[in-house]
Amino acid sequence: MNINNSISTLRRALEARLPVMLWGAPGIGKSSIVRSEAKERGIDLIDLRLAQLDATDLRGIPVPNKETREVEWYWPAFLPSEGHGILFLDEIDKAPNLVKSAALQLVLDRRLGDYELPEGWLVVAAGNREEDDAFGSGLGSALANRLLHVDVEPDLEIWALWAKESGIHNDVIAFLRFRGELLFKMTGENAFPSPRSWEAASRLLHQEEGESSAFTPGVIASAVGAGTAAEFSAWVRLYRDVDVSKILKGKIPSFEKKAASFRYAVVLAVANYIEKHTLEERQYQAVGTLLEAVTPELRVLLLKSIPAKMVSKIAAHPAIREAASKVVLDYLGS
Repeated sequence: MNINNSISTLRRALEARLPVMLWGAPGIGKSSIVRSEAKERGIDLIDLRLAQLDATDLRGIPVPNKETREVEWYWPAFLPSEGHGILFLDEIDKAPNLVKSAALQLVLDRRLGDYELPEGWLVVAAGNREEDDAFGSGLGSALANRLLHVDVEPDLEIWALWAKESGIHNDVIAFLRFRGELLFKMTGENAFPSPRSWEAASRLLHQEEGESSAFTPGVIASAVGAGTAAEFSAWVRLYRDVDVSKILKGKIPSFEKKAASFRYAVVLAVANYIEKHTLEERQYQAVGTLLEAVTPELRVLLLKSIPAKMVSKIAAHPAIREAASKVVLDYLGS
């Protein structure tokens, strides 16, 4: 299910105080979902990477009591003792079997030996599926059967909304509007495109803003892989060469025999301009003409690529109203 549906399911499970297992490929945002949910609720988050723990790290260590001749268990300081929060058992699929066994008791009984998870704490686990080739393995039926299971899949539209709010570089957002299948793709390289790696690419681009080196394949390849970086860099050059000022003067380019990359670059460059500037009266007519000249898919894309609060104002303008009404029909027909 997409990110929004995953969040909705997670919230309902947490309200019912049921432990949840988030499944998904590396880098698609499982950890981000849990962090955001904890922040939204105003509660603490303890993130445990179970693949990096031994059984004694989680279970604690036995300490003999010389007076009673009994053994007491000292549990780890990272486990909560009070308050409210989410105990996030990340990478549980990669944990050693003894750690999984300890996690089973924590999930089932909310206890580990003498330790008891405080009432205000909720349990969420996460891991990669076996087909993700991320060195994961099954949980075992005993543990799996005690968790609600939620598959998390990337969704371009939801990601794009988040990306704009989070300051992801516009070149990254625009490129993925054109090549949405590269939001997440296992390419066989050590670096591959995913929501997490595109965020890293965005940070590189912001760091070297204005420097040509930031748009060469070598810089972006470190985050998303060589093949994706080469395609990204080529497309960014095309995108940045679009002369939006000429288009808004009414000089609409001919799209005949042009590659899809050019058409997308023009529409997305205009959308980026509209988002950052107040259109002059004469420019509305040019936008309307552009909408009439492009395909239904690109009409929809242009209006989806600008903030929702701006769409109603633009769509209501007499010069654009007719073309904008076609976007509604395009939505209904899709």
